Amino acid sequence: APAHVSFHCFGWTWILDYTVAFAHRRPSVEYKGVVPADQLQDKKIQLEKEANELILKGSKVLVSVFPYEEAAKLCGGALPSYISQDSTPRIVKFGDYPGCPCGGTHVADIADIGNLKVTNIRVKKGVTKVSYSINP
Repeated sequence: APAHVSFHCFGWTWILDYTVAFAHRRPSVEYKGVVPADQLQDKKIQLEKEANELILKGSKVLVSVFPYEEAAKLCGGALPSYISQDSTPRIVKFGDYPGCPCGGTHVADIADIGNLKVTNIRVKKGVTKVSYSINP
């Protein structure tokens, strides 16, 4: 899904400074770490604004298989522990942002995503869940 690219590829990690914990096929992504309750509304507005600015600029999406070490470098220096070191992970990346391992379907350019709306941010048990919708 196009919104999956925006959350999973360029992450929200650079905005939230958290490690992505889990990406859903449903329109949401979970991150390790918490946003303080008094900052949730501001963070929701910030995430939506910055995501739509990036989407508006557009960027070609690179999807390719790499040797483990090269894949780790493309993803900011490390890969999740569930990826075997003797594997050749499929990495999704665009622009100067770190890539991420993903086997899903992706748009050719992030501009194809259209408009993204952050519908909810919920914090539970040390995990922040960001829910969203898109309007291509």
